[in-house]
Amino acid sequence: MDGQRYLLGEVLLSGNLPRIFDMPFLAAHLEGMGPVEGQVLSLACEPGPMLDRGQTRSPRPPLPHHTRCLLCDQEPENIRHLLLTCPFTRQAWHEGLSWLRLPAPTPEHDASIQDWWMRARDATPPSLCKALRSATLLVPWMIWKHRNACVFDHITPSLVELSDKIKDEMRCWARAGDKGFRLVLPPS
Repeated sequence: MDGQRYLLGEVLLSGNLPRIFDMPFLAAHLEGMGPVEGQVLSLACEPGPMLDRGQTRSPRPPLPHHTRCLLCDQEPENIRHLLLTCPFTRQAWHEGLSWLRLPAPTPEHDASIQDWWMRARDATPPSLCKALRSATLLVPWMIWKHRNACVFDHITPSLVELSDKIKDEMRCWARAGDKGFRLVLPPS
C-alpha cells in the first residue's frame, strides 16, 4: 500500500474557495499556484487512521461503545432496535401518539420504520395524516437526541423527560407553522 491514495472528490475552484472553506493551509497552497479560477482540486487521502490537526503520533483511542441499548439494557443496540423495538422508545412513541390523539399503532416488530409508517398511515384517518407525518419525523429525532445525551452526557434515561421534550417540541413545531400539529395538539 506504499504511496497508494484514495480519491475523495474533486472541486472546481473559484477565486473565493479559501474563504468559503476557511482553510488557511489550503489558501497558502493555492496562492503559490497563481490564478486558480477554473482549476480542479483533487482531494485525496492516504490509507490508515485519520490524524487530528497537529497530531503526529497515533490517533486517539476509539470512543467506548456500549454493546447493549442504553435505554432498555435488553438487546444489542442498532437503529431498528432503537427506533422501533426498544421497550423504552415504544413507550415514548405511545406517549407522543396518544397525546396527539392519533389512532396510529405504535411501532412493534416492524422490519423498518417505513413498514411501520405504512401500517400507521393505513390506520390513520386522512385528516390526521399530516400530524402523523410530523410525528414520524419528530419522535425518532427526539429519541436519538435523548440516546446521545445518555451516551455523551451520561444522563440517566428518563421516559418522563423524553416525553416532556417531545411534547414541547411538538408545541414549538405547531407555533412555527406545522399544519399537522396545529390540528391535533391538545389545548395548553
